[in-house]
Amino acid sequence: DGSSVFTQHGAERYTSQAILDAEARLVTAARFQTSVGVDGQTTDLAIADHEQRTGVILDPEQLALVKTFACDGRLLLAGIGPAGAGKPTAMKALAKAIEAGVA
Repeated sequence: DGSSVFTQHGAERYTSQAILDAEARLVTAARFQTSVGVDGQTTDLAIADHEQRTGVILDPEQLALVKTFACDGRLLLAGIGPAGAGKPTAMKALAKAIEAGVA
């Protein structure tokens, strides 16, 4: 294949210690429980109010994302979905739920 005989096959590294350390901090944050979280009833009311005021009805996946993010007390959560799934729309509703829970 034209590669040098002095190059060890499979020895390439595509990360650094700084990246590995950052990933470890993210995992730690995902395991860290906080006392922050919005109760389910407040979240449901905030979502309903948001939908009524904006005219945007969240689909079941968006609702699940908002409820999980709002009610879970972990420091870090990740919402993963394909383009066009409505993640920004769900995050707007989440912001309203968090505001309602803080008030």
